[in-house]
Amino acid sequence: MEIRREKGKVKTCRMESKTDSATLPVGCRLLKSGNCSRYRFLSCLVWVGFFATGMLSADGWSLIPAGAPFYTPDTGIGVGVYAILCSAIPQSGKEDGEEADPNNPVQPGKPAQLKGNQGQGKPAEVVFFFSGTQNLQASLGVQPEWYVLNDQYRIAGYMELSHYPASFWGLGSNTGMEQEETYKPSTLLGKGSVYRRFSPHLYAGPRLSYRYSEIEPGPLLSSIRGGEGGSALGIGLGGVWDSRNSSFYPTGGILAEGSFELYRRAWGSDWDYSVFQLDIRGYIPIGKKGVFALQGKVQTAYGEVPFQSYPALGGSTLMRGYPMGRFQDMSSLALQGEYRFPFSGRFGGVLFLGAGDVAPSLVEHFARINSRIVGGGGLRFLLDPQRRINARLDVGFTAEGMGVYLLVKEAF
Repeated sequence: MEIRREKGKVKTCRMESKTDSATLPVGCRLLKSGNCSRYRFLSCLVWVGFFATGMLSADGWSLIPAGAPFYTPDTGIGVGVYAILCSAIPQSGKEDGEEADPNNPVQPGKPAQLKGNQGQGKPAEVVFFFSGTQNLQASLGVQPEWYVLNDQYRIAGYMELSHYPASFWGLGSNTGMEQEETYKPSTLLGKGSVYRRFSPHLYAGPRLSYRYSEIEPGPLLSSIRGGEGGSALGIGLGGVWDSRNSSFYPTGGILAEGSFELYRRAWGSDWDYSVFQLDIRGYIPIGKKGVFALQGKVQTAYGEVPFQSYPALGGSTLMRGYPMGRFQDMSSLALQGEYRFPFSGRFGGVLFLGAGDVAPSLVEHFARINSRIVGGGGLRFLLDPQRRINARLDVGFTAEGMGVYLLVKEAF
């Protein structure tokens, strides 16, 4: 079934599933199989990931293991484990340490994209990651990145196999918490891009996104386009402007990332639609050690959009306090500001305030004032003084309640 809007009304029509278990990718069949318990599946993912990193270690490469526990309202207690495979630093360039780059919002337990400092001679990197939670959510993936031809081109990719039970509350900004419906998606996700450097801070070029999912929906989700899963293949353009002085804890500069992708049946997608997003972040020093961070993000979609591609608000990075994906619609707009300050040794604090909303179209955001407001604060503990990597404990308050987050790295 699917729901369509037409002149303020909602029309419901039947949509048959186009897939069966015989056509699923191998990973999705394993995730969906009832013969393999979830606990056994989690154990298999851990062993496969570390066995793969052991095989890829070789002369000229170094393997860096890392891991940390985390907590969010959506996952409960979880653990993220990473193995970072790095090539030797080329003699022609100078690299003063790799930094994690939070260009794309990630779910708890998954790594941010890694990126070297601006300059020549950046080493190649391959990040293997696994995360598992007490709510039996699991993901396993790999994220490579290379800078080639004297750093003129940046080639990056992302592939993930996940089983992440989640919640859906319906479409629109006026859905109630009582409408919550859980669902179980098994997903194979892949992304790739080839960006060319046009200036010391600007990379841009073509990108590709693919998602295959199988979902066990409830009554509410089964009436939404894409509620039973399917394939989505998008081709588009993207770009990144990054003038920050640090990726872990910037105290100055701007990060702006935008993309536009077309999904068409002509090249293998189950639906015809498009998605645009723009994320801009700025950092201003306050006093000797304080920082004011500001983020604005807009997302909008057009056409036959499946629900997994709907812009959404809520989670551990944007609109903290609301559950992940609490509000979904064809367009989302959000703004948040955060004051960061140290107060004793390795300890610091933050105060944050945000506002955002979803709407059937981007134009409607400017035709009404109906923003959701969030606010809160948190503690920081400096884990790595050299790179300014913090563990964070945030508490966000909303009109519907509160959310507590224990994670590594700043929210944005």
